[in-house]
Amino acid sequence: MQLLESLALLNDWVRDHDANIRRFAIELTRPNMFRTPSAIG
Repeated sequence: MQLLESLALLNDWVRDHDANIRRFAIELTRPNMFRTPSAIG
């Protein structure tokens, strides 16, 4: 059962960080990110 608990925790971690990684990737791939002052602030 220890393995199943570890997998459940890992799944939660991946789900939480997947949203953050996807948001970060969207920020990086936004074409005007480096040209707009709002990107800095």
